[in-house]
Amino acid sequence: TSPDYEIDIHMAGDGQDFNCQKCHYPKGKHDIQGHYMAATPEGDYQSGCLECHSDSPHRLKILNTHYEAVACQTCHIPTFARKYAAKTDWDWSIATREHRWEEATSSKRRLRVRGMGAFTWNKDIVPVYEWFQGCDGAYFLGDKIDPNGVTRINPPQGDKDDPKAKIFPFKVHHGVQLYDKKYNYLITPLITEEAETSFGKSYDWDTAAREGMKINGLPYSGEYGFTDTLMYWRVNHGVVPGDKALDCLECHGHNGRMDWEQLGYGGDPWEIPGLSRAKHDFR
Repeated sequence: TSPDYEIDIHMAGDGQDFNCQKCHYPKGKHDIQGHYMAATPEGDYQSGCLECHSDSPHRLKILNTHYEAVACQTCHIPTFARKYAAKTDWDWSIATREHRWEEATSSKRRLRVRGMGAFTWNKDIVPVYEWFQGCDGAYFLGDKIDPNGVTRINPPQGDKDDPKAKIFPFKVHHGVQLYDKKYNYLITPLITEEAETSFGKSYDWDTAAREGMKINGLPYSGEYGFTDTLMYWRVNHGVVPGDKALDCLECHGHNGRMDWEQLGYGGDPWEIPGLSRAKHDFR
C-alpha cells in the first residue's frame, strides 16, 4: 500500500501517491475496472495506461513507434517481485502427510506444506513476454492434454500479425497437477479436509480423484499421473521511474531479453530489415 518510489512510482508517497481506486474505480454496481487476473474472452482491458497517458508520451519518435507493437508495461516494468518474493511454482506431486520443510537463499525460497506439496518463491523476476490482444484462452474441464508436454491454462491470445496485439509482460506460474492417464485430461481431486474421502484427510490421490471427478460429472479411469501446467498473470504493478525503464540493448542485440523466434519474428527486428511488425521500422 505504500511502496518505495523505486518499486512503484504511481503508488509511492513521493511519487503520484495513488490509492487503489485511482485505477480500480467502479464503473457501475460491482463493475470494478482493472480486473486483470481472470480470463477475458471479450478482450476488454478495462483499465490501462491510456486512461491517463497519451499513446505518444515520449519525446523520441522511435519510442512512440514502439507502442504500435509493445505495451507500456513491457519497458516500464523491467522486473517484478523486486522487494517481496512472488510464488512461481506449486508441485502437487510430492504432497504427503510429511510435515513442512524449507530451503531458502537470498533470491529463492522453497517450502513443502503437509498435504499441499511444494511451493517456490522467487525475487526480482524478468517477465515472460507474449503477444496479447486483450483476450485469454482457457482450459475447460475435460479438455484433452498432452501429458508429456505443458498445458497452458489461460494462454494469452494474439500474434505478430494481429494489429490489436502487443508484446506484454507476464508472470508465469508453473504447476504440477493431477491428470487421468486414460482420458488424458486434468483431474480435479477433492481437496477439502472436511470430507473423509478428500486428499486432506486420506492423503490418497486415487480416492480424492474418484470423489472429485464424481462431483464434476466426468469419468475417472482409476489411473492417474502428474503433468506440467502454466498459468499466466499480467504484470501491471511496479512501474519504475523513467530512467530505470528498459533501454534499447536490454531487448535488442545479442544479449537482449526478448525471444524473437518465439515471438514470431525469426530474428531481432532491429537487425534484420523488414522484420518489424509495426508500420514503421524500429531502426
